[in-house]
Amino acid sequence: MIARATLALLTIATAAFADAPRVVIAERDPELHHAVETALAPWHVEVVDGARGDAGRIVIWRDGGELVIEDRASGTSERHAVRPNDPVGDAATALSVKTLLRLETPAPVEPARPAPVEPSPSLRAMLGGGALLGSTSAARGELAAMVAPWDGAVRFGIAGMIASGASIDGAGFKGTWHLWGVAAAASYAVAWDAWEVAPMLEVGVARSTLEGVEGSAARTEHQTLPRLALGAVGLRRFGRFGIGVRAAFATTPGTDTYIKTNGVAAIFTAPASTVEVGLVVSCDLFGAAGH
Repeated sequence: MIARATLALLTIATAAFADAPRVVIAERDPELHHAVETALAPWHVEVVDGARGDAGRIVIWRDGGELVIEDRASGTSERHAVRPNDPVGDAATALSVKTLLRLETPAPVEPARPAPVEPSPSLRAMLGGGALLGSTSAARGELAAMVAPWDGAVRFGIAGMIASGASIDGAGFKGTWHLWGVAAAASYAVAWDAWEVAPMLEVGVARSTLEGVEGSAARTEHQTLPRLALGAVGLRRFGRFGIGVRAAFATTPGTDTYIKTNGVAAIFTAPASTVEVGLVVSCDLFGAAGH
């Protein structure tokens, strides 16, 4: 009778703490404390060692050979048999505390998703130098500006080239031939790690020029021709910069054979088809670097 009265008084005295998310273990049992604390960790419920009179929503104490789990909010309690070194029993006690607190399994926290990166235009400048090889050979240079409107793989732009240095000395003529041109260009880059290979197409016009001295008279002739080049650029990128090689097959259909002014002797035949090889350096001026 006295025990029941004492329990009633304790219940009334601690009613103000009934809703506190706190569990008091009035029992010196480290294994039990660890089991309860681990079970309630996802809900950040405080688990403390104390006495039966300490404030808390749940109080656990030993009553003879039983462990009493009291829920002060509802005025109910459970009893479990006590066995020494009983991890299964400790886990059952922790589960009972979780059930009395009516804790639901917390929803998994999804990791924050990075904001999608909107594709932005980028501009790449390329400078190249090498050789033009065909029925005649000449030094060759090229400058191109390529814009990637979307993701950097597809690029469109403009390319200019010049080939000069082909010396001509025959049939009474002494001089040089050179070729320059401008073209619309398109490429598609395939990249892996810091490497990139980009097939490239150029369509435009070329200006062929023969100039020199025939006999004692100066002679200069020009010819404007269509020009088509198909090739590829291979780059090793270093951040916004790149270095690599370029190879292409180019054709300028309709090239002339230059004849002596007075006679039928051929002075020079401009190459209609050539192979272009050389080195190239690139710089991504703005936008995403590389592919």
